[in-house]
Amino acid sequence: MTSRAREAAAAPIEPATVRRLLAALRLAGPAPDLPAARRELVTLLGPAPPVDPRVQYVLEALPRTARIADLGAEVGLSLPRLRALVDRDVGISLVRLRQWHRVGHAIAELPRVPVSQAALLAGFADQAHLTRTSRRLVGRTPAAIAGTPS
Repeated sequence: MTSRAREAAAAPIEPATVRRLLAALRLAGPAPDLPAARRELVTLLGPAPPVDPRVQYVLEALPRTARIADLGAEVGLSLPRLRALVDRDVGISLVRLRQWHRVGHAIAELPRVPVSQAALLAGFADQAHLTRTSRRLVGRTPAAIAGTPS
């Protein structure tokens, strides 16, 4: 857990604020009202600190980069320093961000291609690698998400 997350977790939240945030997110209903949810979060947590421009570049380049180490070289940072900056500014590890992106890419491909091909298009070694990662991050297999038999 990042220090920013620990600080946020330590403060009690007023019930009215919780109700407004849940109403904006509409977890059980139609599409969430993301601007309203953002306003509630900014009120609750304050404005987000600025993101280091090198981290912003890495976040934008991550989908088209095969190796994380290449990103560090592109922005002039060692890999450990890049990982630390991403964790500080984003609150999640660079490796986990890449996993989320790849799973999202594979899921987006599922209506058009078989799971094995979606895995390769998203940068996974094979279908089993995608399935393990999807189960760990989303709690479901790609086939279950796509509504197809395994």
